[in-house]
Amino acid sequence: MCSTDRPTAGRTRELTAPIRVTHRFHPLFGQEIDFVERRVHWGDDLLFYRDRRGYITALPTGWTSVQD
Repeated sequence: MCSTDRPTAGRTRELTAPIRVTHRFHPLFGQEIDFVERRVHWGDDLLFYRDRRGYITALPTGWTSVQD
């Protein structure tokens, strides 16, 4: 018998770390968020995180407290 169910366990293995949003004009300024992944995409250094609704969203790394 074939199953058409899709796996939903993707989030269970995400590793997150807290970072602070430091760009003063961003709506999350001063708040800590848990980022999921850091990646360079089309030449931009981005941090990906889950927003309040659970969607993956990105911020430029330079807008956060991440130190190189």
